[in-house]
Amino acid sequence: MKKIILYITILLLSFIKVASSQVASIQTVDGSFAGTTQVNVNLSDFTSANSIGAITMKIGFDPNVASFVGISNDLITSGINANVVGNEIIIAWSNVPAVSLNGTGFKLNFIYTGGNCNLSFNEGCEIADASGTIIQTTYLDGAIHQPSINTAATISNQQGDYNVVNELPIAFTNFPTSPSLSLVGSISFHFSYDINKLKFLGIDGLSGATVNASNGIINLAWSNATPINLNSLNF
Repeated sequence: MKKIILYITILLLSFIKVASSQVASIQTVDGSFAGTTQVNVNLSDFTSANSIGAITMKIGFDPNVASFVGISNDLITSGINANVVGNEIIIAWSNVPAVSLNGTGFKLNFIYTGGNCNLSFNEGCEIADASGTIIQTTYLDGAIHQPSINTAATISNQQGDYNVVNELPIAFTNFPTSPSLSLVGSISFHFSYDINKLKFLGIDGLSGATVNASNGIINLAWSNATPINLNSLNF
């Protein structure tokens, strides 16, 4: 009798371990202003008896921080559908026969505009086997984080010469250079200076800019349909 009870206990523990070992997790990444920000959705240990026949996912996000632009397939190679309703990405996929997965199932692609964005598995997420039976799954949320910013605009220090034109170069560093969507299409600056010591005359090196000076403040605005590489601007 004791042996039978022990055997049943071992079987129950084994079942619990298998049933709770499947994990769906969303990667946490820094947002990229250069092109597409990709976020992996990982599907771990969906193998053998827990192969996947169908997926339904509802992933919450902040469209003011990151615009969803589609899915890239990985272990799931085809047939996955995704659309956005409000602040939720709705994903559906099914396949016969069921597929064993242990790795990056697919990638979410975003155009990142700045800030922090949680990526959350919402109510209604289900992963099923070939017969339609729901596979017990642990769901782990992710996020897109604001990256550390190391771009800089620097006004040089110069020794002024009396009653002649003095130029103060402005240098730009670490601004993105590719792809073209990440180049700079508009600039707005406000500089302050001492009107008792300096007279502002104008600017060089930024064609099409609108500039005016009033009460010790220089206001500059520029935009162009053709964006520029700011790092190479001689302004």
